[in-house]
Amino acid sequence: MLKMMKRLQLQSASTYSTLMTRSSPQIGLRLYKLMETDSVVSSSIDIQAINILMNIYSKLDDEVSANSLLKKLELDPTIPPNIITYNTFIDACSRNGSLELALSGLARLRKYSLEPDTTTYTSLISTVARKGSNNSNRFGAMDPDMGFQLFNEMKSLNILPNSITYCALIEVCNRCGRADLALKVLRLMLREEKNNAEGEMGDDFYDDKVGAFTATINAVAKEGNLKSAIKLFRSMEKYNSKPNEITCGCLIHHLLNKNLKDDGLDDAMEILGYMKENHLKPNEVIYASLISANNQRQRVYTEREEGREPWQKILDVYFSIKVVENSE
Repeated sequence: MLKMMKRLQLQSASTYSTLMTRSSPQIGLRLYKLMETDSVVSSSIDIQAINILMNIYSKLDDEVSANSLLKKLELDPTIPPNIITYNTFIDACSRNGSLELALSGLARLRKYSLEPDTTTYTSLISTVARKGSNNSNRFGAMDPDMGFQLFNEMKSLNILPNSITYCALIEVCNRCGRADLALKVLRLMLREEKNNAEGEMGDDFYDDKVGAFTATINAVAKEGNLKSAIKLFRSMEKYNSKPNEITCGCLIHHLLNKNLKDDGLDDAMEILGYMKENHLKPNEVIYASLISANNQRQRVYTEREEGREPWQKILDVYFSIKVVENSE
């Protein structure tokens, strides 16, 4: 394609940028290097193309190259970085758990008279307590306080958190083993949504509530409080948030693999029934949980034939959903 573009003299920075966006990160990186060596377009490389390159580094979890690119831009007055550049750089740091480097991005964008936004702080919060290549002794490891500090800071600057921000903070609590704080954040989000029902936020500001609910359910169930997790699941529609495949898969995983007693099977049946009724397709997590739990129960029920009946019902419902899915 590039040979044809050159033969017809159709190549441009915009064309390269479009191809980079639509390609895999590895191919996108090669395209950028070709653009740099293309005498026709190299002089017209703009901030849009560079932001796409920054996003490629983010997808490759390569915060080192992202930082080198940002430093180069900061020293070059001809193509100044913008807020998208810094937000993408912070996202690259977040993916690798490099909190110190991400926080440096916040300081650097302010140095260039740019203002952080919701995306900036959401990515920063996402970086807290995240395992990456720098692992155990890194700054802010396993400490939810930094996440709450960033959350409070953005609110003090009148930067409104959205449902993705709340979800990021809930995930921080989950990674730190603090289900109590995860529940606190979810309640805060629901209270803020109610208070701002007719306020300045757009209709879609809390559209992704299902992510916050799912993250909280995971945090609560992970600590073994399955009853509270089921209660949260049942309350979602009350708050105009319908469980999706990820929500159901997460809860079924905890129910089947942390509760070998039959009292957990009714709850799992309820969730599978909900999935069937709402045409939700079982994902790999559910399948793996069923196989794992079935293997464990085969050992538990070796001498108890009556234990097989409720478990067989679980498998029957699961495979009935799969049959419907495959017939569509």
